[in-house]
Amino acid sequence: MLAPRDNHLDQAWGIVFGLLHGRLDLEDLARQTSDAVRPALQARVDSLLEQLTFHDERDNERRLKSLFEGLAHDEAGLIEFERFSGLLSTELAGIVFTAHPTFSLSREANVIALDLMRACAVSARPGGAAP
Repeated sequence: MLAPRDNHLDQAWGIVFGLLHGRLDLEDLARQTSDAVRPALQARVDSLLEQLTFHDERDNERRLKSLFEGLAHDEAGLIEFERFSGLLSTELAGIVFTAHPTFSLSREANVIALDLMRACAVSARPGGAAP
């Protein structure tokens, strides 16, 4: 059985070894893969949910207002617009494009993952309680 704690390369070599030496056939592999799909997808969804945080909209607006006011002022008071604009246009983050398997989910797996995430979303839980 494929164990989620195993390194994916170790799993791949184990599968190849099993196939080459007759300890595993394609039906076994299909069954193991089928058995592992839902728990693996659930683990990925759980991991994604752990990365999310939620803030009250008004609290978020207060935080943003404080941030922008802090950027617009220094010790002497209001800064020049060019300096403020420069601060706002400084790149803080970038986008990374990857071929990670997470993004190659089948349509069916993607629908299941979205359903799992929606079911665990704070807005779906009474009082925004954590799962």
